[in-house]
This record gives sequence, structure tokens and C-alpha cells, in this order.
Amino acid sequence: MIRNFQFLGSTGSLSRGNRGTIFPAFAKGYGGRSNFQKGSPRAIHPELCRRKSRGFTLIEVIIAIAVFSLFAAGAYQGYLSLQAAILSARYKALAADLANARFEIIKNLPYSNVGIEGGNPPGVVSAEESAISDNVTFTITTTIINIDDPFDGLAGSGDAFPGDYKLVEVKIACMTCKNFTPIAITGWVAPKNLEST
Repeated sequence: MIRNFQFLGSTGSLSRGNRGTIFPAFAKGYGGRSNFQKGSPRAIHPELCRRKSRGFTLIEVIIAIAVFSLFAAGAYQGYLSLQAAILSARYKALAADLANARFEIIKNLPYSNVGIEGGNPPGVVSAEESAISDNVTFTITTTIINIDDPFDGLAGSGDAFPGDYKLVEVKIACMTCKNFTPIAITGWVAPKNLEST
């Protein structure tokens, strides 16, 4: 119970009329200096310290998990996009190598053999076949047509050899490759010293 008391004067006796209030034991000047300062939140609300030391609340944990999930999902999507871009570049490089190799093979054939098996012009080249490169299966489609150049006349107008050269197109497709666009290369194959002007 809080009661009024008299402070000691400078002579060591009780001074009349000087009455004060008994402070709690943690007050400054009573029983030594205390860590609790007058007006501090801990001195005023000691329950606040105990509440803060209990950790995070459930709502705080849920919000933190939601924010982390958003960042994790974005990072994972970026990783998937990067992987898809790397695979697409790899497929394109493999397909380009196959197309160039096939075109070089056709260029080095005798001119009379440059054609499609059972097609026009006739030849030894397969119209469609499969090839495996680095464990990836590609489909190779080859198209060859005769070209009659009007420079030396056209067929039916005195041109003895209307097949002046052949247009070759090699197309590479991949049915199992994701985000892959078929590539094609086109070139000319001409006979050596067939005609002179």
C-alpha cells in the first residue's frame, strides 16, 4: 500500500512539510539504480517485452511464406525459360549441321544422280528419311527440281539441254523437340561445262 512519508532534511532530521510518495522498488534512487528508466516502454508496459520475445505470429509466417513462394515461382519460371532457350539453340545447331552435311553429299554426287528416287528429275536421293544426331531424331526432307534458265533459251525454243541446273532444298524437322522451328537450306547444283555461250 502506498503511503506518504517525510524526507530527511540536510541535517539528518525529518523536515516538516516535506512529504513525498513511496515509489516501487525499481524506481531510481531506491535500492540502487535500476535498468528501468522513468517513462521507458518496458517500465510502463512490461507485458510488451514478454510479447515480443514470443516469436512470429501465424499471420506473419503465412505472409512470409507467400512472399517467398512468389519469388521462388518467378525464379523457377526463369530457370525453365533459360533451359528451353538452351535446348532450342542446341536443336538448331544439330539441325543446321545435318542440313549442311546432306547438301554437301548431294553437291558431290554425279550430276545425273542428283534427283529424287522415283521422282523428276530421277536420282539416288531419298525424298524423306530420319537421322539421329546426339541422341535426337530429325526428319530430313529433300526437294530437287530442274531449272531451265532463259539465258540460253527455254525448252521448245531451241534449247537442247533445258535442265540447266537443279534447285536443291534440304529441310530439317524434329517432331520430339519442343519450341523447334524447322530449318531449310537451298542451293543450286549445276553440271560442269554442259553448255557454253
